[in-house]
Amino acid sequence: MKKTMTFKMKLSVLVTVGLLGFSSPIFADQAQMNETLVRLVNQLDALLPLVDEAEREQPQNERFTFHFSSFEGSDGKTHNGLREDIMSMKEALIVQINQPAIDPETVAPLSNDFIGGAP
Repeated sequence: MKKTMTFKMKLSVLVTVGLLGFSSPIFADQAQMNETLVRLVNQLDALLPLVDEAEREQPQNERFTFHFSSFEGSDGKTHNGLREDIMSMKEALIVQINQPAIDPETVAPLSNDFIGGAP
């Protein structure tokens, strides 16, 4: 009798292969991650002129308008627009890039633990 793979088996194989394929960035060191984050910051900087252009091209007197800049909502609160959201992401990335690397600490073994035995 010939056995075929069920949908669940195919899905589990696909998920496993996918996770193995995406696991390599997990092992990147801090310098590699910072380099990628700097590239992200540069891409966000490149978006800002496009946001300005789109804001200028937005039709006036439309029923619905896209909020490129902060605005006051019907609830009376000020909400961020696209420009502020991009700047917020950029600032968060810069904070992450500038964090000092933390060396792992070694933990001293407990005295009188069950593994090491009592003195």
